[in-house]
Amino acid sequence: MAEHVNNFLNGLHKDNQPAYQPEGTYRDLKNFQLVNHDGNNWAFEDALGNRLIFEIPRRYNATTAAFDEYPMPIGFISFVDKIIVFSTNSESLNGGYGEIGRLYLTNFGQSADYETQTINVAPSTFVYTGYVPIYNHEDLNLSKQYKIEGFSFAENEVTQRVYWTDYFNQPRVLDVNASFLTDYKTPGAGNPLVSGEEYMVVTGAITHNAVVYGPGLTAGNIFTAVSAVYTVTAGQPLVIPYYDVTLLDFAPNTTLGKIQFNSFGSGSKYCGNKMYFHRLFDSLSGIYTSWSFGCFPIHVGKDQTTTPHMNSQHYYVGAGSDTTLVNSGKSVLVDIDNIDTKYDVIELACAEFDQKNEIIRQITIVVKDTITGTSMTLEDFGTNNLGTLTLDDITLFPANVLKCKTMTTNKNYMLVGNISEREDFDEIDFGTPTYSEVAYEMPIDGDRSATPLGVNFLTFGGVNPAINPSVGANPGLNEIEHAKRYVVISGTAEYPAASGIFYAVGEVFVGDFALANYKNWAGVAQIRPCVSLSKYNPVNNTSQRNNVIEIETYTGWDYRNPAVAHLAKGYRAGEKYRFGILFFDKRRNPFYVRWLDDYTFDDIDAKGGLLKNRGVTTDWFCLNPHLFKIDGLRIPKDVVDKIDGFSIVRAECDQTIITQGLAWQTQVESSGGTSIIHPLPLLTLNAQGHAADPTDHVYSFICPDDMVAHEPVRQRAFAQLGDILRVASWIAPLTYTGANYTYVQYGNIATGAQTIASKLYTYVAPTDTAYDNESTVTNYSRLNEGDKVVSFLPGNDFYNSDSWVGAPGADTATYDGMTASVKKDADNYIFIGGKKIIVKTVDDLDNYDKSSKYSNTINANGTNPYKCLVNYIIPNANQYGGTSDEAKAATLYISTGHYQQIDSQVIADNYVGASVNNYNYLQFDDIWVGGGDCFTCMIDHGYGLYDSSYGPGVPFPPTLSGAGYAVMFPCECGVNFNLRRGRKVSDYGMQEQSNGVTYSGGGGSNIGPEDYAYNDGYSSDGDPFTYPALPVNYKNIGRFPYRIRFAGEKFPGELVDSYRTFLTNDYKDVDGQLGEINNLRSREGKTYYWQNNGIGYVPILERQTVSAMAGEATTLGTGGVVDRFDTISAFYGNQHQHGLTETKDGYIWFDMRHKDMVVMSSGGGVDEITSPLGLKSFFGEVFLERLTEIYSGTYLNSPTFDITSDRPLMGTGIIGVYDPKSKTSYLTFKFRSYFERDEVAEYDDYQVISKDFTIAFNHVINKFVGFYDKTPAIWHLHNQFVLSANNPKNLNVYYGSDMVVPTSFTLGDVIASGTGEYVCTTTGTVSVYAATPSSLFTLINRTNQIYIENEEKSYTIIRDGYQRDTFYGRVVNNLLEVVVNPKTSEPVVFDNIVQSSNDVNFTDVEVSTSDQTASDLSIASYDRNYQYTDKSWRSSVPLSSTGRLVDFYMKIVFTKKNWTTVPTTLVRNVKVISFIKTLFRLSK
Repeated sequence: MAEHVNNFLNGLHKDNQPAYQPEGTYRDLKNFQLVNHDGNNWAFEDALGNRLIFEIPRRYNATTAAFDEYPMPIGFISFVDKIIVFSTNSESLNGGYGEIGRLYLTNFGQSADYETQTINVAPSTFVYTGYVPIYNHEDLNLSKQYKIEGFSFAENEVTQRVYWTDYFNQPRVLDVNASFLTDYKTPGAGNPLVSGEEYMVVTGAITHNAVVYGPGLTAGNIFTAVSAVYTVTAGQPLVIPYYDVTLLDFAPNTTLGKIQFNSFGSGSKYCGNKMYFHRLFDSLSGIYTSWSFGCFPIHVGKDQTTTPHMNSQHYYVGAGSDTTLVNSGKSVLVDIDNIDTKYDVIELACAEFDQKNEIIRQITIVVKDTITGTSMTLEDFGTNNLGTLTLDDITLFPANVLKCKTMTTNKNYMLVGNISEREDFDEIDFGTPTYSEVAYEMPIDGDRSATPLGVNFLTFGGVNPAINPSVGANPGLNEIEHAKRYVVISGTAEYPAASGIFYAVGEVFVGDFALANYKNWAGVAQIRPCVSLSKYNPVNNTSQRNNVIEIETYTGWDYRNPAVAHLAKGYRAGEKYRFGILFFDKRRNPFYVRWLDDYTFDDIDAKGGLLKNRGVTTDWFCLNPHLFKIDGLRIPKDVVDKIDGFSIVRAECDQTIITQGLAWQTQVESSGGTSIIHPLPLLTLNAQGHAADPTDHVYSFICPDDMVAHEPVRQRAFAQLGDILRVASWIAPLTYTGANYTYVQYGNIATGAQTIASKLYTYVAPTDTAYDNESTVTNYSRLNEGDKVVSFLPGNDFYNSDSWVGAPGADTATYDGMTASVKKDADNYIFIGGKKIIVKTVDDLDNYDKSSKYSNTINANGTNPYKCLVNYIIPNANQYGGTSDEAKAATLYISTGHYQQIDSQVIADNYVGASVNNYNYLQFDDIWVGGGDCFTCMIDHGYGLYDSSYGPGVPFPPTLSGAGYAVMFPCECGVNFNLRRGRKVSDYGMQEQSNGVTYSGGGGSNIGPEDYAYNDGYSSDGDPFTYPALPVNYKNIGRFPYRIRFAGEKFPGELVDSYRTFLTNDYKDVDGQLGEINNLRSREGKTYYWQNNGIGYVPILERQTVSAMAGEATTLGTGGVVDRFDTISAFYGNQHQHGLTETKDGYIWFDMRHKDMVVMSSGGGVDEITSPLGLKSFFGEVFLERLTEIYSGTYLNSPTFDITSDRPLMGTGIIGVYDPKSKTSYLTFKFRSYFERDEVAEYDDYQVISKDFTIAFNHVINKFVGFYDKTPAIWHLHNQFVLSANNPKNLNVYYGSDMVVPTSFTLGDVIASGTGEYVCTTTGTVSVYAATPSSLFTLINRTNQIYIENEEKSYTIIRDGYQRDTFYGRVVNNLLEVVVNPKTSEPVVFDNIVQSSNDVNFTDVEVSTSDQTASDLSIASYDRNYQYTDKSWRSSVPLSSTGRLVDFYMKIVFTKKNWTTVPTTLVRNVKVISFIKTLFRLSK
């Protein structure tokens, strides 16, 4: 007889017809493993099986010892010395509770076992069998729907972090070596609780303050201690300090909070404008929040207390210049509210505009402090530089990675792929808000004297009453003054007294002259002067909500006060401003700005002037700036749910009004044929030549912005001809009862030295609105004191002085009664004009000529004529680029300092709908917005110096001799004019002396002209810090399936975790045509990615080859972190994330699209191995899935590769693992079970079809080995050990709540119930479904049980429970199918079979040909047909009913049944088989 030998070197092969089965292959194999004991010969032996190594404990779900469902591990992440286990019992798509635990394994050569953990929680000692829970929280939102992947990074012995993602929650991180995780609190003495601190019960249950706490309990497992003790209620409870669960997120939800000015202290801040930003830091996790929006600028000035200073108004002045930094002697205190106390550190940064407008000198971190509460006051002393920042550090916000499907790390950089980022909002319905303006009146001059003598300018030197910041005091009961604001800080106040109008804490009332009394109820109310804006007027509450800053004593109520300028800076009358709304998400990051309105503020006439006289019996003047106001602003609930708050922002003004000033006429005098134009005197005209006709079209323009050389004005105003002067408002000087003077004496600095001033305070309403009130500029020139311009007009010079005395240059002693002692200028002029611009226009400003408002008649009482404020206009018909969507989208916005946080109180105040929990939108009314660009200032200007005898009549009080003349008027400025420093009228006084122009005291001290020293930084509004508008046709896309983002570089031991910040532009989009990214993997310094239909390579920090010219050497260029991506394959891809398995050589996975198993080497070579190795037809057939009307599920072979087809923990998907001991990859394919029945059968004949299988591929012989009856839910490789956990399934008969009863079960049937898998150990019938199966069944495994795979018993100490051929408690059978095909030309007769084997035989042998079958079943050890000799089993081929089998081939199926009556008990020894030899002869 001839013989045919079947060996197993060429692996599993199922494609060919049996007659053509390739040599050295076999048809099928189950539950055998390929072994090679001598390095040459391969054999099969029984699978090693798996062994239960530990269990994840259940949570408590009641105050008794009852437990809830068993959990399941949904992810493992390994360090060298430990495994981090993630588990849950939730199957919800929304996630549920989650537990993180730590497992220690001890290596025993080829096996491992748990390492017992003993924890001392005095007085108890708890023993844990390897696994110790370390964190448990319901808001981990873990679910079996979402398998976890991630990696570990042991930075050093102290910091050891795990990073993970489940493609549902944010990517997360935890330092598993953090000290708090093992800071176990004892029930009493030792390490007790601390009252007021929060704690977590990680496992077990405790009772504290009569409440039972533990995971899953009604009260939860997080509590705040009220005493030091607790009692053990159940289990082995571990209590640790609570670490907020949101801090595990890469970008935690964090409240933003408002930042604003508080006050000054003592320090070393330089003078200038300061913007402050804050961020929070968690030192444990090493995460920073984004920087906050900046507060509106705070101006820092300098105290001047030395004499001579005439007015306490100027105790606080500006300082510094574009060349000089001046130490203010102050610190700055800022308030920050709504601080998120889950962080432990707060940092304050300061952007300093110290010298030039909108130019940042530096941005530095100035404070780093421990968080002590939700509100804090931080102090910047000006001496700390804790780090320098750039503008980008503040304004470039990180990408909000909310989900990622996959992650990896390479070269200390982290990469995440297939990401979901924060989406912006779709169209938002804001309702029909109305936009208007509101006056913010500021007391400026309480000149209530009946005579002009002894009355000072700007008399509001401080608040009333004086405030000592450390003590505080209430105003007197009769001291409430008009337009001053008062906030109640404790108790209740009634204002006006006996009015029945009450103000509670936080509420503000504004004083009124007629109502000076208030009532302090029960003497407990504390009231303070303040600056305040309305936050909103509640829809559902009567208490106005205000934003308040208490103010101090010396800085007044106008914009000199930094609190006022900070909170209530106004907007220019008649100008158009663009406003938007900026939402901030719950991670403190801004959305795009949405346009609200282009609002044009009322002009000065419409708002009734820049000054309001609110006096009743005496004068009481208030500046009248206007702020922006919004009513009826709606924010829909779906927006509210996604934001922390919103800010009303504005664009930098696209000006038409460049600046404003006071326009004055000029006059011409002629002598000796020379015509001189000079300023028209401020005093009355007379009949002695000084009343010559005003010069046509020529004006003196007193412009505060220009006088202090404000850069934005200097760049635009009078930079070209053709611009326009337009009358903004008419104003008139004050007159006084009695003498009816139009000027007031300012002060007596030295004998005979006086200053008089005209206060141009009175607004004059237009009587004729039809006049043309503007004219075009045709010539201009800037002049300082006493300057002259030759030929300003043809034949006319301009002298900034009054008429001469005699011929120019002559030393005439007297003129018009002037004394010889009067000092004249070089050209012998008796008047020296102040700083101004001389302007020529095309025509006169209407109503400003000799026959109208400017009278040429001397009034008997010396009344000055009216004057006009004019705006300098550059026509701009297309402000902000127009109102198109494109123009709005191109707008950049800046902060106004406004911020409205959305919290429970705000929702309760403003919800509109059914209830506070079920509303449609929030409505905000009466929002006041400051943060403008216009200072409404009171201007003090030295117009000129005069002799006391100038002019007839009695223009001066008779006691005065020489005097300076000043003008005082309100003006809208780009500069905070009253922060200028040095010689100025309102502070020093001004007079004419024989030794020249003198300020301050006599005797020649401080001689010189008026100072206009101004730090242009004080005008900064924070323009560099911008927010972009919503782009046109913005596509609200948040999912980027083809995107890879990278973070890093990590430096081990770093304080800040670099892996948690993804900069906006740090990403690379790969080829989207190849489908979404499912995997990122790194090895040997290379990072690869897998898409549905492609594979690629991402170079990290690789130098790129740069092509050279022909004949020249090639050079290398240095690239960035991720400069490109390279496609490796555009044919093969991976659709099942968890099936990608890393091996010793590279990777192996199954491409469902092509039904191919694919391998890739470490170098990137890709090969399909399904067809060459003979499994193409098998994989083609096994995925012909179908669903029925009885049991719905999801396809593993999803035609769209839907995510639901890749949920292996739920029973559908592919998972894989590589076993380095056997150098074998195991890939498990999990299908949703379905029913199948005969077409005529009834429902009770349905049988469950489970197609799950695990296939093995050996990387030594590079062949498929066979199949296994273990199909776990999860695999994990730890060092050299493979762990797994099962998910129960009904394998052949359905068992469940909707099962048809009665249903019969036979021995060995496997069912699933809850989290357990059961095997039928007694044949019988189930008549009633029960969640806990009846005694017919035996529990064999649960989802919380972790098994170790492939242990060699001979190599280790293995605990009880180890068995070969046993998977998850169930004994399985072995199967081997071979084909005998001698490849003869004629059929053969198959006679005998020889198994080269150990002495363990198969229990069943089944043979078949194309038309015959035969079998020997239940072969007994004493069966005479099976003899074991010479290390082989020898037997005859079983006979069919027609005799011996005759054909060209014969299939042999060998089965070893390893259990008989109890499916959990192994009764067979290990089978080892090396080859099979079949004896045959040719058929006759």
